[in-house]
Amino acid sequence: MEDFVPFISNIREVFARCGKELEFDLPQIALVGGKGTGKSSLLESLVGKDFLPRIATRTPLVLNLRKSDCREHGIFLHRPGEKIHDFSRIREEIANQTVIRAGAGRNISSIPITLTIFSPEVADLNLIDLPGIVRVRLDCQPHNFVEQTKSTILEYISKEETIILTASDGSEGLAMSQALELAMMVDTTGARTIGVITKLDIAQDIAMAELDNNVVPLKLGHVGVVLRSEADIETGVTIEMTREKEQLFFEERREFDHLAGKRGTRYLSSVMDKLLKTKIIPSLTGLKAELVRGAKEATCRIEELAPLCSASHQRRKIYKLIDDIRNAIIVDLTGNSSTRFPTSTGYSSGFKIAKTVAYFKDKLGSEISDISEETIGYVIVNSAGVNFLQYNLNSAL
Repeated sequence: MEDFVPFISNIREVFARCGKELEFDLPQIALVGGKGTGKSSLLESLVGKDFLPRIATRTPLVLNLRKSDCREHGIFLHRPGEKIHDFSRIREEIANQTVIRAGAGRNISSIPITLTIFSPEVADLNLIDLPGIVRVRLDCQPHNFVEQTKSTILEYISKEETIILTASDGSEGLAMSQALELAMMVDTTGARTIGVITKLDIAQDIAMAELDNNVVPLKLGHVGVVLRSEADIETGVTIEMTREKEQLFFEERREFDHLAGKRGTRYLSSVMDKLLKTKIIPSLTGLKAELVRGAKEATCRIEELAPLCSASHQRRKIYKLIDDIRNAIIVDLTGNSSTRFPTSTGYSSGFKIAKTVAYFKDKLGSEISDISEETIGYVIVNSAGVNFLQYNLNSAL
């Protein structure tokens, strides 16, 4: 069971490299949130690294986390085998690939960037960071920017195998959560949605009923977290410092005592890890059937193509090519080619020969005056060079 998540991730990457879409929905976790809800900070806290560019998310980021004892590094799907240990370079690459996929403007792209991070500090997870939700288009954005964003998010979270992770600003309350609003459109019963309530440390009035799952009931519940703010990032507060701050916050606030062991980003990570693995197991039977079907289809296709790769077929192709060349030479020499008329490259060789023979015919004397142009052409066709080629080809066939 420990290897299920990497196994699913590897299958996705194999299909992606082949340029083929897997016609079977595999379990994954999609992160949804509006601007300023702490979506990026949540991802960085789960990874334990500062690796995301401080720009709006305009293309999905498929983030595969792999628990490993090796030195921490990331590998992009579009740069296979290249281990990047410097996470600032990972941040730059994400920004560059965003421009490549979505353009230098403000457009949204549904083409994902795929990144796998290996670290001893992470749980095995398959996450997708989706573009941030917007309600109002700015003047500098395309006229359908709001619709672009919404359709891209719905494309991913509509799949039944997808676990929806919603980031909601705890200082505003769940009633204002754009992420929950979208999630409820495709998961009306709240069966596959996990609510994450951020910014609890700056909320003036924490609604405990929301954390207790009484306001917007979700089967998977709500988890409260404390993340880095923009001010923290600007002043150099590290992720590790924020994790310590989060732990201290929950320990000092007595109202959270009943949530002991069920709060914070570390707890959230463990919950997602268990949920993902639990959801993968029932899907294995269907996945196996899909892979077997695909293998049979590929085998049949290979068998259809096998005759084209045989030695006899290759010989026939060579013989036909030689025969085509011989016929082209004969047609050209007899002056019957369509190129016997003047073109940008001049007259054909056969036309020049026929024209020369016609010019000197009257001067050749009475002994050859009765030779027709057909006879001359016949002699040309059956000359030693052409006949030798024809003899060899007929012998081979």
